[in-house]
Amino acid sequence: MGVGERIKTLVAGGSADAGANASQSPAADSSRSEAMPSLTSLAKDARSAGKRTKRAASIIENDRARIEAAQELEDLWTREQWEEISSWYFDIRFVMTGWEGFRLDDKENAKLGLTFAKTMKILLKINPEYIAMILFFGNFSSLITKKEAQYYRLRKLDEQRRATEALRARAVAEQGRP
Repeated sequence: MGVGERIKTLVAGGSADAGANASQSPAADSSRSEAMPSLTSLAKDARSAGKRTKRAASIIENDRARIEAAQELEDLWTREQWEEISSWYFDIRFVMTGWEGFRLDDKENAKLGLTFAKTMKILLKINPEYIAMILFFGNFSSLITKKEAQYYRLRKLDEQRRATEALRARAVAEQGRP
């Protein structure tokens, strides 16, 4: 059997090594043509398998992205992430009054941070948009508090410096009088 005949036999669904049956057409040997799929059906199966593989790869990639996002989201719920926001009121009160009693110790800060983190996790299930607003306003307020505290301290230092200069000037003026 020649190469051309072999190709025709394969395309028609027969065996390439027909051997003794080389003179017979593939249709004549019905048991062999049923057992051996045609090249066309093999190509069709390969194309559909490729589509399934692409779909499976897409599903796996989507699952991987979801898992990574879930892990990043889980990192948000550590108490350290929420301590600064939860202590905001006490920071503002300290800045406004200067009273050390408004400063939270580590245990108080940790307790507030943990309970606030759990509250935010529940709030996320209710309505996720609230989380973004709370984070923004909490961080914004925290930054304002820090800046106000710095300004308050600088203003106090400046007042003390001016008072000291005024006392020195008065002392020099009194020494110069007879």
